[in-house]
Amino acid sequence: MPPTQALTALNLRTYPLGENDKIVVVFSRERGVVRLAARGARKTGNRWAGRLEPLARNSLQVSHGRGSLEVLVSADTRVSGAALMGDLDRLMAALRMAEVTFALLPEHEPHPEVFDALEAALDLLMERFSPSLVGLWYELELLDMAGYRPDLATDRSLAGRLLNAIQGADPRRLRGVAAPPEVALEAARILGGIVGKHAQTEIRSSDLMRQLPTS
Repeated sequence: MPPTQALTALNLRTYPLGENDKIVVVFSRERGVVRLAARGARKTGNRWAGRLEPLARNSLQVSHGRGSLEVLVSADTRVSGAALMGDLDRLMAALRMAEVTFALLPEHEPHPEVFDALEAALDLLMERFSPSLVGLWYELELLDMAGYRPDLATDRSLAGRLLNAIQGADPRRLRGVAAPPEVALEAARILGGIVGKHAQTEIRSSDLMRQLPTS
C-alpha cells in the first residue's frame, strides 16, 4: 500500500470521474486546494456517504495513485455541512465562499490563515450570524490574505461604506448588525467583480445571490 498523508480539509466542490468515481476538490490547511479521486463515489451505497458533500469538513488520508491524481483513502467528518443545507440564504453564502476560494487561490499552495478564516466564517453562519455580512467579511479577508486588498477608502456609496466598516473588523462584532438588503447585495457584487478580475474568471454565484437577510 502506498504511503498516505493526513490533511485537514473542507470540501469545495465535486464532479464526475468516469462511470463510478468522483473528483472532490478540497481546501486543506496543509496544502491548500487539492483535487482528489474518490473511488466508487458514484456507485449506489458507496462508502463515502455525506463525507463528499460540499462544505463538509473532514480529516483525510490521501495517497498518490498511478497517475498524477491523488486518491482519497479515507475521510472522517469533523463538521458536517448538513446544518447549512436547510437554510437557502446561509447555504448560498457558504457556497459563494467556497467558489471564491477555489477561484482565487492557486492549487497546492498552502494558505493556513485563509483556511482558518473560512472555518471561522462557516462557524458564524452556523451560529446564525447574518449570512450576507459574514460573506462580505470573508471575501475581504480572502482578498487581503491573497495579496489583493481592495482600496475602498474613496468609495462613498452606501455599499462602499459598508465594506469599509467590515474590512479588518472582528467578525464577532457582526452579531446583531443590520444593513439594507440592497446595500449588502451591491457590496457583494462589488467584491465579486474584484475577485473575478484577479481570478480572471466570472464568479457564477454572483448571478444567484439573493437579497440575503442581514440580521
